Amino acid sequence: MYFSMLLYLSNLGFHLCPFPPENREDMLSSKSNRLTEALEEANKLFSGVSCAREAALDAQFLVLASNLGKEKANELHSEMAAFDSLVFAEDLSDPPVPKQRIERQKKMTGEEGIRAMPAQLKKMEESHQEATEKEVERILGLLQTHFKNDPETPISFFDLVIDPNSFARTVENIFHVSFIIRDGLARLKLDDDKLPIIGKI
Repeated sequence: MYFSMLLYLSNLGFHLCPFPPENREDMLSSKSNRLTEALEEANKLFSGVSCAREAALDAQFLVLASNLGKEKANELHSEMAAFDSLVFAEDLSDPPVPKQRIERQKKMTGEEGIRAMPAQLKKMEESHQEATEKEVERILGLLQTHFKNDPETPISFFDLVIDPNSFARTVENIFHVSFIIRDGLARLKLDDDKLPIIGKI
C-alpha cells in the first residue's frame, strides 16, 4: 500500500521533497486538475493505510497539497485584480453597512385610530377578550368549588397554574389567576415554606 501511494504520487509529480519547478508550474496552472486528482486518489488510498509510516506519508502529502492549493488560490484573478487573502479577511471583519431607516406612518390618535381599525380586527379582539373572561370564570369556579368543600385548605399556586406539558398554557394560567387576585376574589400569600398559595378571602 505504501509503495503504491509513493508510486502514484510520484507519477503525478508529487515528491516528498519540494516540487520540482516543472511539476510545480503544472500543479499551479488554473487549467490543470492534477491537484484535485491527486487529492481524490490520496483520499481513496487513505482507506487502506495500515501503519504509522503510511499515515505520516499521507499527512506530509496533505501539507504539500494544501500549500499548493494556497498558492493556486493566491494566483487566481477576480475581476482583473489579484486575489489577496489578507484584504479578503479584512473585508470579512469589517462591520456590515447599516440599513437605511424606513419612515413609518405616524400613529393615528383618538377617534381616527378607532375608526381606522378594521372590523375583522375588532371582532378578533372581542373574541379574545371573551375567551379570557370565560377562562377566568372557569378558574374562579374551580377555586369556589374547592373553598366551598374545604374552606380552610389553601391551594398551591404552582399546582393550580403549572401545565407540565405546555409553557404557554402555564403563562396563560398565571395571567388568568392574576385577574382573580386583582379583583379580590382570592388571596395570594406565602405558606410556612415560603411557597405561594391561594386562599379564600
